[in-house]
Amino acid sequence: LAMASAQAVLPFCGLPMVWSGRPRAKSASPMTSGRSSPKAPRREQVPLPRGSPTCFGAASGSLRAAVGEEPAQPGRELPLADALDAYLKARAEYSASARGHHGIIQFKPEPGSLDFGGWLHTVFSFEGRAILHIVPPLTVVLLEALVIAFLADPALLGDSALDMPNAKEVTAGYQMLVVPVSFLLVFRLNRAAVRFYDARASAGKLIEISRVMVSEAASYWRHDPEARDDLCRWVVAFPVATRNYLRADAPDAYQEMGVVLSRAEAAALQKAQMQPLLCLDRMRKATLAATRSNREDPPETSSCVMRSVEANIGILTGAMGAMERINTTPLPFAYVAHLRTFLVLYLLGLPIVLHCSWGCATPVVTFLIAFAMLGIEGASVTCERPFGLNRNHLPLDYFCQVVAKNVLQILRQTEEAEFVNS
Repeated sequence: LAMASAQAVLPFCGLPMVWSGRPRAKSASPMTSGRSSPKAPRREQVPLPRGSPTCFGAASGSLRAAVGEEPAQPGRELPLADALDAYLKARAEYSASARGHHGIIQFKPEPGSLDFGGWLHTVFSFEGRAILHIVPPLTVVLLEALVIAFLADPALLGDSALDMPNAKEVTAGYQMLVVPVSFLLVFRLNRAAVRFYDARASAGKLIEISRVMVSEAASYWRHDPEARDDLCRWVVAFPVATRNYLRADAPDAYQEMGVVLSRAEAAALQKAQMQPLLCLDRMRKATLAATRSNREDPPETSSCVMRSVEANIGILTGAMGAMERINTTPLPFAYVAHLRTFLVLYLLGLPIVLHCSWGCATPVVTFLIAFAMLGIEGASVTCERPFGLNRNHLPLDYFCQVVAKNVLQILRQTEEAEFVNS
């Protein structure tokens, strides 16, 4: 009745309609319904104006249709290519509104240039630096340096000033402590950098395999567009689910993916304890359905395609597992505790050693040395789990858009090739 009413009313409003061209099969939810035949449809399309604008709320980032209300019945959606187009436009609007809050800082010097502006930006900018992690120890060391500079100044206290030890007596043994502390800091920063680039490599592998899988489905599953679209939908949802899992965040799946997934599919994704596993399971089901419905190719070809897609699903699982390992396995506590203990002891002894040489300038010199050494520890803490919203973390939201853009491009290319062939 709703479809008939819309078909009767929308033409008088001057709005075009987008229909699937096929009636909906009488089956269960799209999440659990089986195929009665290879041609059995499993979804119906909602009559919405083509190119309807959608937007993300600046605060919640929710995706909603601009026609005033959500569909009256669950499981209705635009054709996949149009849905992805609307999804990408909404994500672009949301990213533009949120860039000032948690935008990623990337430094890319231009080759063959003096890079004068890059030097100014990186040296004098505090944005993106790991300052919050080092504020407590840096404050303690600076306060100690100020107290020692005041108590040991004869010009202020006269004969009551403290007698500081001779620098030559202290420096010889104190300098030996620099070697183990420096080694510990270098190793700490090196491990953090390795973890960061391993995380980036895993994210790159996720994007790469997503392209391969969608291309395979578009090329080999032309006999079953429903299964092809199923795989593409869950490929688009997989990086979103992986991002939510790594950030331990559970936003409303229907608000974000409502134009890509049906309400039932979004509800199942929201309910899943580990969302990426649900996406992988749905990819396997789409692969099995496409293989069973293939009546055009020889069985050997169908089985080879199925093995290839299954292998790629396994690679996606491995990429997600690698990022999970990095996110849940920090550097051992014994190492971090040992490093921080001797780093703080070394910095607390700096004002005593430097006062004989620098006098009232001791707090300034102590602050610079402490900021340099504590900054290495702060940078390591920031980069060892690069999946959050920090300015130095990986742009996971951008990676999700990259996958959606690639899927949309492949689908458009497939539509154009089918149109040319027809």
